[in-house]
Amino acid sequence: MTDTEDPALREVAAAVVVHEGRVLVQTRPGPGRYQGFWEFPGGGREEGESLSECVVREVDEELGLAVRVVRSFDVVEWSYPGARVRVEFLLCAAVDARPVPEAREGQEFRWAAATELDGLRFLPANAGVLEKLVETLSSAR
Repeated sequence: MTDTEDPALREVAAAVVVHEGRVLVQTRPGPGRYQGFWEFPGGGREEGESLSECVVREVDEELGLAVRVVRSFDVVEWSYPGARVRVEFLLCAAVDARPVPEAREGQEFRWAAATELDGLRFLPANAGVLEKLVETLSSAR
């Protein structure tokens, strides 16, 4: 790709899994430019797959956790060096009453309270979503 070429837009689904007033977040495994940054579980949509199906599959693959999509939470388009993404953040609930994720890709994960999110280094495309999520979690108390 040359400097003047515009990379294709990649569709991504991200799970905003909320349980008991906390949200599930994880670090990006390596290698890569954003290794160690915090993010919401999820990934690229496969051909023939809806974004809801994508996020359910990705959360299972990454964390062994069954979730159901509640509703769309936010949509963000972002350009990184060499990549453009359209991320649909989907509000999700764990299927199990006592969800227990497991790190299947060497990532760290945690159930974070609204007050903890500001102290974590997230991917740049997440800034607006984080503000909206903090507001949502804080008003749900």
